[in-house]
Amino acid sequence: MKDFFRRVSRTFARWQTWLIGATAAVLWLLLIYGSDETGLAGKTLWDLVQLLILATIPAVLIWGAYWLNQQECQVEREKIRQQAETDRQLADDRLRETEWRSYREQMTALLEKGLGKSEQAPAWLTIARAHTLTTLHRLDGPRKGLLLRFLQETGLMTQGAHPIGLLSGADLVGAHLSGAKLNRADLSEVDLRRADLSLADLSKADLSGANLGEANLRGANLSEAHLDRADLRGADLRLAKLNGAKLGAATLSKANLNGADLHWADLSEANLSGASLVGADLSEVKLYKARLGAVKLREAKLHRVNLRGADLYQADLGGADLGEADLSEANLAEANLGWARLSEAKLNQADLHHADLRQANLRRADLRKANLSQANLHQADLSEAELRGTDLSGANLSEANVSGAKYHSQTKWPTGFEASRAKAIFQSNEPW
Repeated sequence: MKDFFRRVSRTFARWQTWLIGATAAVLWLLLIYGSDETGLAGKTLWDLVQLLILATIPAVLIWGAYWLNQQECQVEREKIRQQAETDRQLADDRLRETEWRSYREQMTALLEKGLGKSEQAPAWLTIARAHTLTTLHRLDGPRKGLLLRFLQETGLMTQGAHPIGLLSGADLVGAHLSGAKLNRADLSEVDLRRADLSLADLSKADLSGANLGEANLRGANLSEAHLDRADLRGADLRLAKLNGAKLGAATLSKANLNGADLHWADLSEANLSGASLVGADLSEVKLYKARLGAVKLREAKLHRVNLRGADLYQADLGGADLGEADLSEANLAEANLGWARLSEAKLNQADLHHADLRQANLRRADLRKANLSQANLHQADLSEAELRGTDLSGANLSEANVSGAKYHSQTKWPTGFEASRAKAIFQSNEPW
């Protein structure tokens, strides 16, 4: 209704301008060229205006009727279009329902004939796989979910305790699988974009190479699952269980892993750039050569994690537990490590220039040859740390504790900083 009145007002404004212009032009001509022959001589301007108003009333009424008729036709056409769209959707829905029922009946018939027995597995798998993949491509999200639940309940996804690859490479885009039991299922190379897998049991499932972009995996159980090369960009993995999962070379950029359990998981060479792992448990995770640029790891548990050579440029690790973690050769430039626990961590040759390490616990950390230039170490605990060959030029060491820290002649301190006075221990340049 608002759009209707808006169109009316715009159209009226255009015609109003045109009518005013035309009226002014006619009045001007009549005043200049009026004569006795026309009967207009001696007429005042107001007389002429009244005459023109009377003359234009029929034209305005005709135009108004025409315009209203056009609007009614447009409204009617829109109703017809909407009805046609509704009819099309209903027809598509009926077709999908028919496809789903036909599939269920045919697969049930195959089961009754005993085609799922181990001695007939190759022939049965060929028939079932072809029919399953074709049907899935035609179904919508809810019915895709029904089909998978049917396969799981009838035992058609496994041969004994082993997955049989019935769904490998299947189209499961937008499938409704919340709470589904898909443990040990073979879902390799499956397209699960935007699928709802919240609270699903996918433990020990094979999802290698699967596309799970923007999928809802909140609270899902993915423990010991195979997710190598899987695409999880933008996926919701909050509170998911990924302990022991294999995520080598997986893409997790911009994924939400807040509160997820990833302990013992293998994320070697995985792309976690822009991902959020606030409060996640990454203790003893393998992150060798993982891409972690701009990742959010506030308060994350990274105890003893292997981040050797990892790219953590501008990462948010505020308050994270990195005790005994291996961060040697890692890129931590401009990273936020304020209040982080880095006691006994390996940070040799790590790049920490311009990093925020306020009140960080670096007690007994190995910082040999690390770059801490321009880093903020206000009130940081560097007691008994290894600082031989460390670059601390331009760093803020106000109120920092360096007592017992080992350094030698190649250690670069901030201008004016007296290491011996701060109770750091000078050692000769013996090999190390």
